[in-house]
Amino acid sequence: MHTILKRTRTMLGRSLGRCPRCMRQSFLAAVAAWALVVVLGAVDGTDVATALAALTAAGLTALWA
Repeated sequence: MHTILKRTRTMLGRSLGRCPRCMRQSFLAAVAAWALVVVLGAVDGTDVATALAALTAAGLTALWA
């Protein structure tokens, strides 16, 4: 199990962009997603849409980090 996780982590580390352009796009996508969460939280009354947007924003933040 540990070997599978290590291989997966290595593969993702190599395949995900680390160039300045890719990092900037990833950062901007995360910021935009969190802004959407704030807007949905303020405007939309449903918690489902806000939760889905927050889940997406968290994923984009994890991708950037």
